[in-house]
Amino acid sequence: MNLDDTFTRVERRQLVDHVLIQLQKHISLGHYKPGDRLPTEPELMKQLGVGRSTIREAIRILVHGGLLEVRQGAGTFVKARQVSEETLHQRLRREDARNVQEVRRMLEGETAALAALRRTEEDLERIKHYLDRRSELLSAGNYVDYIDADIAFHLAIAEASKNALVVDLYSSFSAALHDYFSSSILDVDHFKDNTAVHEKIYQAIRDQDANRARELTFENVGLCHS
Repeated sequence: MNLDDTFTRVERRQLVDHVLIQLQKHISLGHYKPGDRLPTEPELMKQLGVGRSTIREAIRILVHGGLLEVRQGAGTFVKARQVSEETLHQRLRREDARNVQEVRRMLEGETAALAALRRTEEDLERIKHYLDRRSELLSAGNYVDYIDADIAFHLAIAEASKNALVVDLYSSFSAALHDYFSSSILDVDHFKDNTAVHEKIYQAIRDQDANRARELTFENVGLCHS
């Protein structure tokens, strides 16, 4: 038998891409935070099932892209946030509330739909934890921690989408949302308790009803903006 007829050659480029995707995903999801050291080359080789040259090429690309840095004699580390990310953070903080809400509608709506399709039981537990936490804090009048719990609720939904880029985008958004929520909750005359719609969003994600999760998220953004 001619082995060339039964096996498909695996290109080295594909292996490098595989390693790149895995490393970027772990960094985006916060498994490795800025300042953290990555596992050693032998550890990465074992975990990812590839050779040393593949690991080195992937790390070289990520170093060139500004995501990692190699410290001689110490190892490879995740770099701090880049200036471009900080600029986005500043832009969101000064952006018109209407524009922020329009982007929230697009981002959070589709994120909730993806989460409904891809969530795990562990994701549901995390989302439910922050749902209960935000309700408890609101009832206690602890508005500062309530805002943090509310953002954590939506970030948990983003993580349930299993899309690392979505997690990055929502993380960047969270700083601007924190400022927006802080100002809106102090406006007692216009503040609306949206706990009920948050509970329905959780239920839709639990029931894997993507369309309803999206619609309820649109409703929630509308409540925040009205």
